[in-house]
Amino acid sequence: MQLGNNELYQSTQRLMPEVRPRLSGNVPPSGVGDPVAPLDISSFFNAPSQHPAFSVDLSAMGEGQIRSGPRVFDLPGAGSAGSNTCVMVGTCGMEPNPLPREAPGIKIGHDVTSLIFLHACARAATDKAAYRVIWDEDDSADLLGWYEVVYEDGLPEIIPIRYGVNILEWNWIKGQPARAYCPAADEVVCGQAPDGPITFFAFEWTSPRLGKVVEEVRLHGSKRFRGAVKGFENAFGDVIPNNAVILKALSMVARRG
Repeated sequence: MQLGNNELYQSTQRLMPEVRPRLSGNVPPSGVGDPVAPLDISSFFNAPSQHPAFSVDLSAMGEGQIRSGPRVFDLPGAGSAGSNTCVMVGTCGMEPNPLPREAPGIKIGHDVTSLIFLHACARAATDKAAYRVIWDEDDSADLLGWYEVVYEDGLPEIIPIRYGVNILEWNWIKGQPARAYCPAADEVVCGQAPDGPITFFAFEWTSPRLGKVVEEVRLHGSKRFRGAVKGFENAFGDVIPNNAVILKALSMVARRG
């Protein structure tokens, strides 16, 4: 049977939890039996479930605990009408973005082995062939923002958020053709709207400084990023359009012992 594009992307994405460790030789901390603990980040939410500027509507998202393999997340309820339900920052393109480019730091206060981000972007972006900018292959995938993980001694660790690498849009394959999959994150269906599923992506980051307490995590949006051209020329293209990064939940694998 021949698969269509959507079915092919979905099948490939769902294989990622098995394929990733086989290709890399690395099993993430959540995959070796260490307990995963959800963190309560609801006090840091800065955006409601609906944002008309980006046609984002997360009102049909589920509540309570949700699992993705061994990973577990807490999805807080919507609360009162108009209350904030997620952390959201803007990716600034050619035009001003109505969203802030930085969210207040999320307090962690733990010596973590890994952090697991449940996130999505507002709109589809692009992940072009890496050889289109062979001198800077990472930037062939649109940079939507980054996490700044700050340790107790002040040293930051930067985690790029790149479309088609570790994030996709919240309405991925929801009444529209699939454009990409992300090999570094796992699909998590978080709710069912009348026109299709609400999908976020679980991305696990392993701390390179075991034994050091992570003080906080800051979410930033990128500014006037230029990725590879769409065609066959090896060059940078135009500034990407406005977008947004949405963080819904955060979990950790704590230090053993």
